[in-house]
Amino acid sequence: MDEPRIGNNFFDDGSPYLSHPLLTPERTAAEVDKIATMVRSVSGRVLDVGCGFGRHSIEFASRGAEVTGIDPSPAMLSAARSGADAAGYSIEFQGIAADELADVGRYDLAVCLFTTLGQLDRPIADDAPHVEMLRRIRRALKPGGEVVIEVPDRIRVVAGLVADEMLGPTRVTRSFDHATSTIGEQFELGSGEIFNLTYRVFNQAELVDLVQGVGFKVRNVAGHGLVEPPDTVMTLTAVRPT
Repeated sequence: MDEPRIGNNFFDDGSPYLSHPLLTPERTAAEVDKIATMVRSVSGRVLDVGCGFGRHSIEFASRGAEVTGIDPSPAMLSAARSGADAAGYSIEFQGIAADELADVGRYDLAVCLFTTLGQLDRPIADDAPHVEMLRRIRRALKPGGEVVIEVPDRIRVVAGLVADEMLGPTRVTRSFDHATSTIGEQFELGSGEIFNLTYRVFNQAELVDLVQGVGFKVRNVAGHGLVEPPDTVMTLTAVRPT
């Protein structure tokens, strides 16, 4: 895979993620509607892993949940806090990565959505970071607590990979590294500023093995995301055994 040009992390200040055309309030509400059909409740104690600019955290809070959102990006957390304040919700946002999560038995539900599982600083073949993320999430859940994970399906995403396209004023180039099973994306704004994103992609069997390997009981793997497009995503639901 060609090395991405030196640029900013995709979740830094000025990122096109903050104005992603798919991530509308209507889509977010529909995603949480779908989650509500997959788990016992969306109004308990909810952990939003990789909360980004807080769109799911705020939507869960609007439905009565007590929400904690975690994300290592200061830019994302600043946007999340501003959004929650504007919406009038009190949400606990923590500036940590999932492998720093120290909570034990605190949550009824955890969500890990929109390719959060698999994100990397650089291509590596080692799944240890993803395993540790899942271990921390499992530990943070109450016995009987549930997790919803949404990630790309490697077979479909690689088959349909668009190497170069324009999304509004942003040029996006992508490549797949077979050795590490990672996708690299580069976003070049009209100003010339560059943002890079790297993430590991899994097939269904690999995802199930990872989740079961840390002690979850997998309930279901759906061959679609919470809401489409894109049509290259799968959604897993699992429970921490009592």
